[in-house]
Amino acid sequence: MIFDQLLIQAVAAPVIHLGRSAITLWWWPFVFAFLKNMYILLDIILVVGIVMVLGRFKKLGREIYDAVEEAINSGKLSKGKAQRKWEEAQQLIESDSLEDKKRGVYVAEGVLDDCLRSASLSGENLERRILKVPDTEINFREDIVWAYRMKVRLETEPELETDAEEVERVFYIFERTMKELDIL
Repeated sequence: MIFDQLLIQAVAAPVIHLGRSAITLWWWPFVFAFLKNMYILLDIILVVGIVMVLGRFKKLGREIYDAVEEAINSGKLSKGKAQRKWEEAQQLIESDSLEDKKRGVYVAEGVLDDCLRSASLSGENLERRILKVPDTEINFREDIVWAYRMKVRLETEPELETDAEEVERVFYIFERTMKELDIL
């Protein structure tokens, strides 16, 4: 039926006169029908692709959160125990002593690392675990890596010149991550 209509349009095709010669554009309905169908097909592919990409990003963004929630629900991770340790770290960070603040950072990193280990994130330390998590899954991933590296420097380089503000910033990054993962 469609092909019949195309043939009728081809027979009644316009004629272009160029001087003494006349050119019949019998092929234009076929080209138009082909292009129209191709654009419809491309639109369908584009919409399906957008839906798939959005679905994938939504799924990726929840895997770490789901892993932490599953660890809490299964009993691998005790939210109460993590919060008690976190309160200990907060008391240390609120101290006036720089050494106490540093110990507070060590405790905070340990709590976060234990939580991620309980959520079955593989890696030998917090940095390796966080780097295995895609950027789309956790906010401020580079800040967390920086905070971990700074914590390691505070531990291994006692002569490191640092101030209380920088130590508190490291603690704040760990705290923000714990809140983002809904552990605090």
